[in-house]
Amino acid sequence: MSVERRTAGTASYDQVVGNTNISDGSWVNLQGQYTLATDVEWLTVYVETASGTASLHIDDFQLSYVPATPIQTDIPSVKPVLAGHFPIGAAISLPQTLGEHARLLSKHFNSVTPGNALKWDATEPAEGAFRFTDADAMVDFARANGMEVRGHTLVWHNQTPAWVFLDASGQPMTATAANKALLLSRLEAHIRGVVGHYGTDIATWDVVNEVIDENQADGLRRSRWYEIAGLDYIRTAFRVTREVAPTAKLYINDYNTNVAAKRDKLYNLASQLEAEGVPIDGVGHQMHVNVDWPSASETEATPTATTTSPSVVPTTSDPTSAPPPTTTPPPSSCRVTYRIVGSWPGGFQGEVQIAPNLAISAWSVSWSFANAQRINQLWSGSHSQNGAACSG
Repeated sequence: MSVERRTAGTASYDQVVGNTNISDGSWVNLQGQYTLATDVEWLTVYVETASGTASLHIDDFQLSYVPATPIQTDIPSVKPVLAGHFPIGAAISLPQTLGEHARLLSKHFNSVTPGNALKWDATEPAEGAFRFTDADAMVDFARANGMEVRGHTLVWHNQTPAWVFLDASGQPMTATAANKALLLSRLEAHIRGVVGHYGTDIATWDVVNEVIDENQADGLRRSRWYEIAGLDYIRTAFRVTREVAPTAKLYINDYNTNVAAKRDKLYNLASQLEAEGVPIDGVGHQMHVNVDWPSASETEATPTATTTSPSVVPTTSDPTSAPPPTTTPPPSSCRVTYRIVGSWPGGFQGEVQIAPNLAISAWSVSWSFANAQRINQLWSGSHSQNGAACSG
């Protein structure tokens, strides 16, 4: 169940209830909470299946006000307790700047990062048509509450509008000199528009995000950016951001850097760019943490041997129908686990974790999906799929 809202003719989508198992012949209750943070021109709630073609009945829809639970005020605030170590940050969307959510933020946090409102699809959905309504409100909230703002992110392979990668005739770009020049000019205009709009209100920027693919020999993700412009898109992004915001701290950011192979490739790239004079001030280490992975020892120190855990992103109508993987054990004992770590309309993210007792230099795991799921993307590994059969 999701909400669609439109402002200035542009649609945005917010999930209220994720993928839910249903069965023929019985009712299932979908229930969730949603905060409308700003006035909109048009609002609707809809229920969908992943395929979009299944038949279903909807009955007894009810919309009611749910009072927010007051925050606990008789406890110490986190930000002064850790003030001597680092800022306490939170990734936010606009609803977190209202009501009790806002009071919770202002009590405990002194830094915020707009989770999506500063990405390219939010700030420049059409060429030259910049939109800052949501991001401006978050920056204003931060300024009013004495908080720092981290700008995330100027360049990413996801959430970039399709028009960015169209050539002068409106066709998908190929790797030509003319297309490279056009792409870099669009990148420069975007950065000047976004970073210039905020000036000194945003003192830290994740300039480029998730450019590393540790499975490539050179460690570089084969994104559309890289395919058309090579490393020059990274060089251009940092150069232009420094020109527009000369006092801001500029970061190259990536995830799962607790994995040695990825961390090493990121280090090599950052070292190369620094040697070239590219103005990088720091490296952002983004972690996806749960109680099973990564281990404390892997996070605290460089391990002598690392076995990575692939994270699979399939599209499916039923994530829970995916069975645990099976694998041929290596000489040492090996445990394989599979779990769903997130879901959304039409897709989910699953994690396959390999836990050997001893270091192993090579391994593979295989499983079969039970409900026509397809893997769209995999991190920290490589995969193949033939029908329902998958291996990685």
